[in-house]
Amino acid sequence: MLLKRFLFAAGVCSALLCGTAVTSPLPVASAYSIDNSYGYDLIIGTWRDRDGGTLSITDSSIGMASYTIHEVTKDDARTSVCLYLNGGKSVVTLTFVNGNHTYMMLNNVQTGYSKDYSKI
Repeated sequence: MLLKRFLFAAGVCSALLCGTAVTSPLPVASAYSIDNSYGYDLIIGTWRDRDGGTLSITDSSIGMASYTIHEVTKDDARTSVCLYLNGGKSVVTLTFVNGNHTYMMLNNVQTGYSKDYSKI
């Protein structure tokens, strides 16, 4: 009985290992650039973080910093808006997941600072 359990377990492990060895990873959707006007439509407005703080984004400023949209990219899972702050001294990426335009993740590329926001 113990030998049967061992052989069964070995067969299952072998099948699992073989299955992963021959399975290729899923294809990754390639991102493509879209017009900056789409990025403005996504980001302009008032946003609230989890702590209740607000962030105002206009067509020229995010909070108290001036910005320009560097690039807007989209793939099957997300849309990312890359901003150059204060003439390119800092880079911020705003990411919208799965077409949800009322929730964004902000990430400062240089500092690693990140925060989640919901549109008010």
